[in-house]
Amino acid sequence: MKATFLLFYIVFILISGCKEHDELADIVITGTLTNYSECKNEKAEGLKSVDWDTNYCFLYSYNSSGKILNMTHLNALFNCCPIELYAETEECNDTIIIREFEKEFLCSCVCQYDLVFEFTGIERKIYTVKLIVPKDYYATGANPLIFEIDLEAGDDGQYCW
Repeated sequence: MKATFLLFYIVFILISGCKEHDELADIVITGTLTNYSECKNEKAEGLKSVDWDTNYCFLYSYNSSGKILNMTHLNALFNCCPIELYAETEECNDTIIIREFEKEFLCSCVCQYDLVFEFTGIERKIYTVKLIVPKDYYATGANPLIFEIDLEAGDDGQYCW
């Protein structure tokens, strides 16, 4: 009798732990900083935004067949001679969070860089982007820059501030 009850209990636990496969829940968005430019000087001709005076922009391009979103943070501000620039990315409830960093700053000057990101597992929908930048270089201080990208409206776009 105890053996039957124990067997029934084990089968119940195994069955209750199983759930149907949900393809949407299994989609994982990953993002990486794939490249960044050298320090730009006044004569360097990097990417330029159209119709914006300061040229601090996020450009994006979406490839729907590969579910890849390429983004460029145009003219990001960092120390002019860091050892390395790096970023951490995550996705939470349709919000793409990007944290940009510099590894040690060796000079007392500021420079503009273009940072290139690639995100995979991106669906065609609206995302909120939350950009967290080094607080010493931007007027926003420790407050993140938050904007939306609408991949339902088109594959390419930009957000400038």
